[in-house]
Amino acid sequence: MNRILFEKEHVKDIRNSFNSNLAMIQIMVNMPGPNKNIYPSYELFQLGIKSMLTYLKQNNIDIKNIYIIHSALGMIGFLQINKDARYIKKICIMLEQNNYLSKYWDIDVFNKMGIKISRNSMQLAARKCFICDRPAKECCFLQRHSTEQLVDKIINDYNKFLCCKN
Repeated sequence: MNRILFEKEHVKDIRNSFNSNLAMIQIMVNMPGPNKNIYPSYELFQLGIKSMLTYLKQNNIDIKNIYIIHSALGMIGFLQINKDARYIKKICIMLEQNNYLSKYWDIDVFNKMGIKISRNSMQLAARKCFICDRPAKECCFLQRHSTEQLVDKIINDYNKFLCCKN
């Protein structure tokens, strides 16, 4: 767990090292448990970053810089955008609403000052738990579901996605 906390600080340092004149999208996979680099974390990240790049292009949004790291938290993508962060957040939410596997992506948007744009600040509902549809933060805090249940759900949904794709 200490390694996870260290990595979260490291990610924050990386994010803060970028050009502060640009908004930033940070994308990673919501993989529960201490091991974030298990199947299908890498596959979900690749799908997420590809979907994000496609969606931004479809909405005529240019990416100024892209940086991807591999860490104890899994793969993390940083995309710098020269647009208003609130607008970018709306675009990211539209992507989330239109992609079956997006519930497993952690997409954060930061403004030019490095402040995270929350769903709450945009009068949007909190994300739902992907098992029971209650607020995700509530389930996480109360540890309502075991790591095994959560990982099994992710694997099953990913495998279902692969079957439907072919």
